[in-house]
Amino acid sequence: MNFKGKEKLIIAIIGVLLIVVLGFLISSYSTQSRYKKFYKEQLKTLKTQKESAISEHEKYIKYLLFQNDLKDIDIRNSQKKIDSLVALKNKVQIKYILKYKQIEKFNSEQIKKYWKDEFKN
Repeated sequence: MNFKGKEKLIIAIIGVLLIVVLGFLISSYSTQSRYKKFYKEQLKTLKTQKESAISEHEKYIKYLLFQNDLKDIDIRNSQKKIDSLVALKNKVQIKYILKYKQIEKFNSEQIKKYWKDEFKN
């Protein structure tokens, strides 16, 4: 093939354009590849951070549930104490009434002796 000057110029321009287009495509692919890699790394980092935050919140929820269980136990124990005190209320009232009637009959010396004996026990 024997090309003339004009044809050689057109082939040279096409060759240069082809090289420029290929260079642009390679550069574009390289940039796109770097962006994909950066995107995947950022996604992985964010996923790790979110999983860590979720894990910490789950631990805190378990701690709060444990604290609720302890408070429930305290409430039940307190309720039992209140119930037992309510049951003892009548006994205390009866004893108070009996002691009050007994002390009411004492004179000052007997009252003094009664309290002295009470504080010894």
